[in-house]
Amino acid sequence: MIQAESCPLNAICPYGGRASEGEALHVVRQGLQFSPDTVYVVRSGCIRISERSGDLEWASFRLPGELFGTRSLFNNDMKRVRAMATMDSQLCRLPRRLLLGRSQDNLQAIQSIGQAFASEQALLQASLYRHRMHSDARVADFLLEMCRRLPEMDKGAAPRVELRMSRSDIACHLGMAQETLSRVLRRLAETRLIEVNGRGIGLLDMAELRYLSVSGKEYVSRL
Repeated sequence: MIQAESCPLNAICPYGGRASEGEALHVVRQGLQFSPDTVYVVRSGCIRISERSGDLEWASFRLPGELFGTRSLFNNDMKRVRAMATMDSQLCRLPRRLLLGRSQDNLQAIQSIGQAFASEQALLQASLYRHRMHSDARVADFLLEMCRRLPEMDKGAAPRVELRMSRSDIACHLGMAQETLSRVLRRLAETRLIEVNGRGIGLLDMAELRYLSVSGKEYVSRL
């Protein structure tokens, strides 16, 4: 869980550093009543963001210390966006009107909002770019990204991530069938690039995973 003082919008938060004690804190256990007029900061857990464009549905994840809903600050076209908690989660809800009210004649507030929007857009763009890769590279790139973003990762010789979302959520995020995801995980485990134990994934060969991620291609052993 992130602390209120480390929140990326703490400098302009209308609740100051007391979000954990006040009305801004929102606990999510199953569904999330997503408001298009609100910016959310994830304090703990994981939120799945999905948006439909034609016949395609894009999914991405927000982890502690990350935001979603910043597009509502610039337009109201958020009807096709859905948010769902993948596990018990805590959020801070920051109403659009309060954030915009604080941004008037406040350079720091404008910079904070701009950085928050850029950060959320970067996560979306990374998700879309990943769809161009081979399925092996997609999975490798996703695991490396989770290794960077999840706060409890093991910093030791063999980093380990505890995924906060189901395989069906991950498959949707990566634009592949769940069966394809399972096959890729099994293949990477058999070649000792990773070690799978439920939702826990040990990253045994970081160099090879990085090479696979950068190449964007199917895994072929270089041994």
